[in-house]
Amino acid sequence: LLYQTGPANDRAFVGMDLDGYVGLYGFLGAGWGFIMNVTNGNVGIGTGNPANKLQVATAYCTGTTWVNNSDRNLKQDFATWDAEDVLEKTPAMPMGSWVNNSEPAEKHIGPMAQDFYAAFGLGDSDRAISTIDEGGVAFAAIQGLNEKVEVRSQKAETRIQKLEAENAELKRRLATLEQIILNQKSR
Repeated sequence: LLYQTGPANDRAFVGMDLDGYVGLYGFLGAGWGFIMNVTNGNVGIGTGNPANKLQVATAYCTGTTWVNNSDRNLKQDFATWDAEDVLEKTPAMPMGSWVNNSEPAEKHIGPMAQDFYAAFGLGDSDRAISTIDEGGVAFAAIQGLNEKVEVRSQKAETRIQKLEAENAELKRRLATLEQIILNQKSR
């Protein structure tokens, strides 16, 4: 099946790629935009050789798990976030359970996209939350909590050492007083 609206190079068709592959091909753009391996059922969007049940460019679904590509080599504009700031914003974000209008039997728990976007400004809109951003916020909040625990632990250790030193000094003074009392009694 061939579709053409203009010049000879402005066309698309549905057909076979290699043995066992069918898909949609566009001469302008990325070539095979959608392809299915009919021998194993793998589907690819933006890839010519899907290695998983569903592969969209470099992200994929194994059939039970969605896997976001997070390769450092595919990223740019790196910046650090203040983990304690993320930790402070997380408990303030409204959280609750809900069901999607289209799936009323399936219950979920989590934040609303609007609240998540207002708190962190991540993603491309306030209508959806990327799973990679949820994971990133969770990891940053864990790091912030760890920093808080470490600071408190260091303060507690310093306080314990001070109290132990004071206690040792008091024991020494008490022993001295007991010795004075015993010396006076033996006279």
